Amino acid sequence: MLLIIFGAGASFDSDPSRPAPSGLENRPPLANQLFDDRHNFVAALCQFDECAEIVPFLRGAKAIEQQLEVLQNEANEYPDRFRQLAAARWYLQFMLGECGD
Repeated sequence: MLLIIFGAGASFDSDPSRPAPSGLENRPPLANQLFDDRHNFVAALCQFDECAEIVPFLRGAKAIEQQLEVLQNEANEYPDRFRQLAAARWYLQFMLGECGD
């Protein structure tokens, strides 16, 4: 059997019986790791503190896209969500650029 894997981190995450080696703090994050408690992520989140209230919902979420959709659906009932989600978008744009560098 031939297994071909493409994408950032895919080689580490393709076989659950072989976890990624330690010491890869600078490894680009998977989607559900974008709000983790890494030093550079926390520093970036401080620049976008408007999203601080929704970070607990996003940290550790198995499907970050679904959690963001849940938060978006709450925005009509909780108008602050619009501002929080906008800040989260700017944070993601910034962090993804930083991770790429």
